[in-house]
Amino acid sequence: MRGASRVAAEYLVGARPAVSAGTRDRRALLARTLEGSARADLVADQLGIDLSAQCVVIAVTVAGGDEPTAELVERAAVGASGAALAASRPSPLVASLGGRVYVLLAAGAAASPSAAAVARGVVKALTRGRGTRAVAGVGGRVALSSMTESRAEADRVADALGRHRGGPDVATLEDLRAEVLLGETLALLDEHDELDDPAVGRLREHDAAHHTSLCESLLAYLQAHGDVRAAAAALYVHPNTLRHRLRRVATVAEIDLDDPTVRLLCHLRLLADARTAS
Repeated sequence: MRGASRVAAEYLVGARPAVSAGTRDRRALLARTLEGSARADLVADQLGIDLSAQCVVIAVTVAGGDEPTAELVERAAVGASGAALAASRPSPLVASLGGRVYVLLAAGAAASPSAAAVARGVVKALTRGRGTRAVAGVGGRVALSSMTESRAEADRVADALGRHRGGPDVATLEDLRAEVLLGETLALLDEHDELDDPAVGRLREHDAAHHTSLCESLLAYLQAHGDVRAAAAALYVHPNTLRHRLRRVATVAEIDLDDPTVRLLCHLRLLADARTAS
């Protein structure tokens, strides 16, 4: 019965007539609320729920393809959750904003089934037979009046998922905390020129002038936690070749690679450079 209800819900949503003016208005209102230019109590009135009710926001992004339509995401959300959500009030509400589609699960919708399960269903529906990758960041559960906080958290997770190729397609902040925080730290480094490391700058200049790969070699060494053999294997060079390069690194950058603070600063800067290049 549960399986049949999921199929039935998907067909019922897909068979609905064209989007009504009321639905368009609710989506526009939700978009304004999520970006902070409208009051959450207006959405609560439209949805017919208490402003203090719990809600979760899911941020959905498709890489390598066009932005999914709100209708497609809504159909996927209802189909993923089956009759339990399709019969609930309010049903999931979606809105497009800044190249992403957001799903608002409020009141009973946020409680059962889990928001993560709905997000997985949406991602599966968006990628099935399309050759694209969709990711969904699940925000924290908050009062409807604080939905912008859940949206901000969902965005942070979706950003990290987009960078984390080969990783999961659905996650919460707790699932991906290290990746999220690292990405935001590296973004700060890129935004503030005064935080650039002069030592890494010298390595960049040397690589550009002499067509060497000291930056790449140092990053591989740091990523391997100082294991020369592992780093050399990742670079496809002999360990002695890497040892020679590391001596050049120390000389050119004028740094002591035995100093853990120096290693940390270089590692962060090189990671930021690598992400910018990719």
